[in-house]
Amino acid sequence: VIKDQKLQAGLATVLCLSGPILMAKEGWDDHDRSNRYTARAIAKNYLDSCEKDAILFTNGDNDTFPLWYLQEVEGYRTDVRIVNLTLASTEWFIDMIRRQAYEGKPIQLSMEKDDYRQGTRDYVPIVERKKSDAHINVSDLVSFVLDEQNQEMFGQGQKMNYFPTRNFRVPVDSATVVSNGTVGPEYANRVVDAIEWEVGGQYVLKSELVMLDILANNNWERPIYYANTMPKSSYFGLEEYMQHEGFTYRLVPYKVKDDRNQFGYFGEVKTDIMYTNMMEEFAFGNMEDPGVFLDENNLRFVTNLRLNFSRLADALVKEGDNERAEAVLDKCMAM
Repeated sequence: VIKDQKLQAGLATVLCLSGPILMAKEGWDDHDRSNRYTARAIAKNYLDSCEKDAILFTNGDNDTFPLWYLQEVEGYRTDVRIVNLTLASTEWFIDMIRRQAYEGKPIQLSMEKDDYRQGTRDYVPIVERKKSDAHINVSDLVSFVLDEQNQEMFGQGQKMNYFPTRNFRVPVDSATVVSNGTVGPEYANRVVDAIEWEVGGQYVLKSELVMLDILANNNWERPIYYANTMPKSSYFGLEEYMQHEGFTYRLVPYKVKDDRNQFGYFGEVKTDIMYTNMMEEFAFGNMEDPGVFLDENNLRFVTNLRLNFSRLADALVKEGDNERAEAVLDKCMAM
């Protein structure tokens, strides 16, 4: 109908632009990230839940990559070494954590390159040759698994290393854990000679072997934390020795008290540390601003925040500190 080529081009341009313009008009508010800093703020909260020179175990992308952004781009809390348990099954990642990273000290491991090459010890079976209630030091077990002479035939005639027990043990030097602040003076009488636990399942993954190697070599010198958003299996049966301090559990050298909370968390709340973190240190990336759009990922994490606030308030009530418990609930509602 229209013969003029310039008019044809103009009309085609208008028609083609109408699609994205309509999409922008109708969908802008559902995709607008203006003033939304939740990923950065929550990542900062993870790092601020850790003491200096800590080792922090994480699991997924959302509780790892924003933390790396803060360290790599903004240079924030580079003293904390992040060990992603999904990536810790890969050769390149184990290489990385063994090196210095900014202020982050190398993570000490017994394993050498040949011990964790791709295809080597990707999983290690647990074979209890002699049933015993005795717990064996993790350092001895790691040495056993790394020794090529300790192999047996499995499956289709494959020679593999194995764990000879599922009863694990990490010794505790009470003088060390008190002097370096791992345990406060008020908890000194609760320190045990060793943390002992039983590992479930039929095998230990390479990432779990890395975790065990870290525990074997750390000697309680650096604080060890676990993100509290991980699947329960990622805690490797250590829940009886975990203290809730914010967005993390801290591994502690004493059995924690079960507060029988209804929030799905385990461990023991260290109320003074967690109160300072949740009420004074943590930020929430403008979640409280009704003008900031929160997508489904943000809204899912809101549940985790509410549970953290609720558990802290519950623990304070059980300590008889109703005033601070009420302040915690007020802050939760406001944010």
